[in-house]
Amino acid sequence: AMFNRVLGQGTASRLFSDVRETLNLTYNINSSVAPAKGVGVFAIRTQSQKVSEMVNAIFKHIDRAVNEDPTEKEFDIAKSGMAQSFPLEIEVAGQIAGKVDTQITYGLAPDYWKTYRDQVLAVQRTDLRPVAKKNIHQVPV
Repeated sequence: AMFNRVLGQGTASRLFSDVRETLNLTYNINSSVAPAKGVGVFAIRTQSQKVSEMVNAIFKHIDRAVNEDPTEKEFDIAKSGMAQSFPLEIEVAGQIAGKVDTQITYGLAPDYWKTYRDQVLAVQRTDLRPVAKKNIHQVPV
């Protein structure tokens, strides 16, 4: 999740700041991760009239994610965003039920959500690249 924040979640992400702001190839671009017990889904969503340039820019950032650690600034924004937004994810009964469902589905420890923010804050910048490398399987183009 933290890797995804660096790559494509929010206006401070690599995809948004480069592909939208610098290259002007799209109005909006984002990435998301939908975990699953088997193979989860990682998706990048956008639209552009300049498809070739867009695809090249996206693959450049995927390559960077797999081969380079995020900068300190990218990491700090992602980490603090995850830690600070967590209380907003458990405000209503439906959100809490969703967290319980996730805990049961994935067999998470009984104190997983109680210690979640501490776990997020314990992540180190150099922890993200190995996760990206393990979970993103690049197809040569």
